[in-house]
Amino acid sequence: MNDRLLVIVSEYVSEWIEKGEVVDRYYNPGDRFAEVHLLLTNDDDLRPEDVQRLVGSARAYVHHLPMDRRLFARTVGWRPRLLREWAEGAVDIAREVRPSLVRCYGAHVNGVCALEVGRALGIPFAVSLHTLPDDPAGPRVPWFWPRVEAEAIRSVRRRVLQEADLVIAVYASLVPYLEHAGARKVEVVHNALNVQQSQLKRDYELHDPVRVLSVGRQIVGKDPRVLIEAIAGMPGIQLTLVGDGALRQDVEQLVTRLGVRDRVEIVPAMKNDDLVASLADYDFFVARNDYRGVPKAVFEPMLAGLPVIVNRPNGVVPELTGDTCVLVDPTPEGYRSAIERIVAGKDEREALGRQAQAWAWNALAPERVEARLVELYDELIAEAALSPRR
Repeated sequence: MNDRLLVIVSEYVSEWIEKGEVVDRYYNPGDRFAEVHLLLTNDDDLRPEDVQRLVGSARAYVHHLPMDRRLFARTVGWRPRLLREWAEGAVDIAREVRPSLVRCYGAHVNGVCALEVGRALGIPFAVSLHTLPDDPAGPRVPWFWPRVEAEAIRSVRRRVLQEADLVIAVYASLVPYLEHAGARKVEVVHNALNVQQSQLKRDYELHDPVRVLSVGRQIVGKDPRVLIEAIAGMPGIQLTLVGDGALRQDVEQLVTRLGVRDRVEIVPAMKNDDLVASLADYDFFVARNDYRGVPKAVFEPMLAGLPVIVNRPNGVVPELTGDTCVLVDPTPEGYRSAIERIVAGKDEREALGRQAQAWAWNALAPERVEARLVELYDELIAEAALSPRR
């Protein structure tokens, strides 16, 4: 196909690339588009060749429409109507590009650009939501101006979600929020993952010592210290923590205080390619996650076939059930009991891993996710051809 895609990006993509957090064709699932134009609303110094893996076989283009701090004041807190003048820059670029579809990841000010492009050119726009706004486990905003900005973006988000032709929820527990926000069309399509068939776990015999993996940011909502406390009295367990964050120093201090420096390895960062390639080398996966969603760091071990232990979610999270993981109380005792159970029974360990894997390949398989996105994009473009957006 010769269609062009315009992706309006608020994130610093260069940081993903530097950290190795890149998924093939993330911006061009199924190589659906011949050209992918990234419009950055920041000062990220990206070159087209930097994002080639993200756009697959498409030709990549990078454009800039940076925001500055004064824009917030000039638009009286990012009022969508007052943002139109700034968003005209996106419309001008879109007139030159002539995209068939506009795509946003996250419903932020980039969504206002998409709204204006869609209105001016009569083309559809799709936006995805990746976190639950006002999640009880989310960080509290203590200072005045950050609170003002948080309130402003809440208003922008609702407008974008209500106007979008399609809103993609990357996990099912986002759907009630999106319906309440007034989104017109909502589809659950999980995040693109990086696990390949050749990287699946096939042997469920335990290593000596037992190898346990946990991946996640070291922040309050994912505090891994409870995992360290759980294995402190289990000399046969080797725990690898992959991730960094505000709690890193506290985590290091706990490891030293409990005398488990020889059994707890902390890896601040690892390229995703290397991480998923190593999953099958671990015996099982443990995680602490208080958010009302499922991080890809939990989905990837399921896809690889590892037994997964995670705390019971705060609210309804349809992806986390007794068929996909072992759910525990978020206490050292809760995790320790589950670890003992997994270690003791090879048959149960293997059954848990294979059940999680079967569910994950049905719901999360990379080719299935890509195919569904292509199908949705095709529908939007076909509908717009019959009845252009105005």
